[in-house]
Amino acid sequence: MNAAGDFVIAWTGSRQGDNGVDSEVYAQRYAADGTPQGAEFQVNSSTEGFQGFPSVGIDADGDFIIAWNNYGLEGFYESDVYAQRYAANGTPQGAEFQISSFATDDRQRYPSVAVDADGDFVIALESFGQKGSGFEYGYAVYAQRYVADGTLQGAEFQVNSFTTGRQRGPSVGMNADGDFVVAWSSYAQDGNKDGIYAQRYAANGTALGTEFQVNSFTVGLQRLPSVGMDGDGDFVIAWLSGEFDGEGQDGSRYGIFAQRFAASSVANEDDTPLPTTLALDAVFPNPVRDAATLRYALPTTAAVRLTVTDVLGRTVLTRVEGVRPAGEHEARLALGDLPSGVYVVRLDANGTTVTQRVSVVC
Repeated sequence: MNAAGDFVIAWTGSRQGDNGVDSEVYAQRYAADGTPQGAEFQVNSSTEGFQGFPSVGIDADGDFIIAWNNYGLEGFYESDVYAQRYAANGTPQGAEFQISSFATDDRQRYPSVAVDADGDFVIALESFGQKGSGFEYGYAVYAQRYVADGTLQGAEFQVNSFTTGRQRGPSVGMNADGDFVVAWSSYAQDGNKDGIYAQRYAANGTALGTEFQVNSFTVGLQRLPSVGMDGDGDFVIAWLSGEFDGEGQDGSRYGIFAQRFAASSVANEDDTPLPTTLALDAVFPNPVRDAATLRYALPTTAAVRLTVTDVLGRTVLTRVEGVRPAGEHEARLALGDLPSGVYVVRLDANGTTVTQRVSVVC
């Protein structure tokens, strides 16, 4: 969807008169009020094999990109990623083109595309064998930047920096200026099956900070992330959390969870030296009647969560600060509604926890 509310939906459809083994990618344009714009249309021009798993991105003027998988051109399990550019009125711009450049093991798939206000775009995908061999360890996430006319911007690059296990199923979101974030699932990185991780980038492709874990609940499987980013760079990541057999995060087998993040710069504004360790200064004022101020230091970019518990360990307040860059930060917590007593303020960042005590007086 673009800023005006116009949107495009793409899907996989069985080839007309076929048994469903071979499929095509179709799409439909809509005005902001939901009125269809023209008829649904076939996206892929190459029709051999199975075409599916499309992803759509759109710019401020309504021009859009659709990327998808093409299976079976070189064998049943082989797949490549293709894309097609369109003008806002649905007219194709040029021919469909191949995204994935690695050809040693043709299993590049599950693309995700995001477009900025000017039409520049990024496509992320999962690739087998590009970082190494072996089924369990062969998957990694790669991305490629393009200008609006389809010209390559730099080389394809690996997104995940943690390379043990498998990194799969990417999703990318982009703001109006071209800054973007890629999320994916990573096996065993948090010590418990799959977790959701993400990496932020500037519009020129420079990584902002380091990759960070999105999910705070780590038991079981966390998979299939989906990223949305607004014009200012604030973003939200949703994913599937659960267990194959037994109770998951929500008490049943599977549930959908999400995390909001604030946009932030990557360096201290005053260029002071970065902290070397995670730290939480003493809360002030202490005792507190209303709002308390916290000052904390991050050695690296991290997703920050603040939690307040009572002396029995019960959580009475939780606040997600979102992704914060390395440096010194300040936060305020409204504690005036809590009963008088002693509480523990906990800061969690990148798997590390620091605490301070505070007394609340009515």
